[in-house]
Amino acid sequence: MSSGGYIRTNESEQRENQEVLAESDEIGDSVHPETKESYRKLGLSVPDSAYFAARRPFERTIKRVKEIKGATPDEEIKIINIYRIKDRKRQEWLCYLFQTIIRDLQDNKIVTDYSMGIHPRAYGSTKRDLNFNVVSQELDGIEVVYDIPFKTAELDRIISKHSGDPSTIELMVATESYNVNSFYGGTPYTIKNLDDFKKGKFEDLILLGQRGLSTLEPSLEKLKQPVEQDPGYSLAKQQKVR
Repeated sequence: MSSGGYIRTNESEQRENQEVLAESDEIGDSVHPETKESYRKLGLSVPDSAYFAARRPFERTIKRVKEIKGATPDEEIKIINIYRIKDRKRQEWLCYLFQTIIRDLQDNKIVTDYSMGIHPRAYGSTKRDLNFNVVSQELDGIEVVYDIPFKTAELDRIISKHSGDPSTIELMVATESYNVNSFYGGTPYTIKNLDDFKKGKFEDLILLGQRGLSTLEPSLEKLKQPVEQDPGYSLAKQQKVR
C-alpha cells in the first residue's frame, strides 16, 4: 500500500490512553496493515477504539458462518458517498463510506458501516544508548494517510462494488482534513453529475459547488455564466450582493 498523502495531528494523549488489547489481532480485522506496522515499530499495540469495537461482532459473525458453512457469507455493498480530496501538495485522493450487509446463521440481516481511503499511522522517536541499543520509544503523534489516488479507474472500481443504482451514491469534493476523525476539512460540496466528478478540474468542481450550479446534467459549462444568473443560494452571488 502506498504511503500516500498525509496530515499530522498532535496526539500526545495517545500514550496515556494505551489501554490496548494484548494482541492487535483481537482488535479486529479493520486495522490497516500500515497502521499496525507503524505501532509495532514503536513497540506498541494499536489502541482500541469505538470504530474497531463496533465492527468486531460483525467480523466474528463472518468467521462463525465460515466455520459452520465452510464459506464466508455473501456480502451486499452499499456505497454511501465518495469524496474527491485535494491535499496541500496538490495531490488528489479518493475516500468513501459504505455499508456491508450480510446474514448470520439465523438469517438475520447485519449491517455495518466502513470507511476506506484513509488510515492513521503512528510516528514517534527512539532513543538509543552508546551501543545503539533501544532505551526508550515515544509516540509523538498520528499521521492521517490518504491511500487511494484519484484515478478514473479507481473511481469506477469503487462504484462497481455498489449493489444498487449508482445514482444513489453522493459524490463530494473537499480539501484535506486536519482532524484524524474526518475525511475532509472545510466545507464539502456535492457534485450531482458523475462525468463532472470524474473529468472536471478540482478547482472547477469546488466553484460549481459554491455557486450551487451542479445538476444531474453536465454542469461545468455553467461556470461561464455571469454570477448574477446563479441561484439565490450561490455563495459567490451572495458575496457579490454584499
